[in-house]
Amino acid sequence: MVDDEPMLVEIFSEWLLEEGYRVHTAGNGAVALQFLKSNRVDVIVSDIRMPVMDGIALLRSLRESGTSMPGIIFVSGYSDLSSGQATEIGAETILRKPIRRDQFLGAIETALGPLSQGATEPVPER
Repeated sequence: MVDDEPMLVEIFSEWLLEEGYRVHTAGNGAVALQFLKSNRVDVIVSDIRMPVMDGIALLRSLRESGTSMPGIIFVSGYSDLSSGQATEIGAETILRKPIRRDQFLGAIETALGPLSQGATEPVPER
């Protein structure tokens, strides 16, 4: 979870933890990018607009580095990036604030694909 709004990080993290996911957080894209250099994740949920490094720059940096690309879900309260544009740069979806819990968790399940459907083993680190 990459967002500069601590309250949203707390809410989204709690939703994921309640579903059994492991959650790592970062306050901006630069911190997330540093973490991803030595850790693998399956999905990144990132705000688009953040100080230091925004979500779009994070995605571009991941692609340029050749890092194995996790699913990317963008979250935004602004309409300056369409879902089509988000998809073009590699994001799986864009969620507009305010977000309902079921929308958020549905996007996570979609990004994880078959892994999330009927898994009976412990959920791997996320």
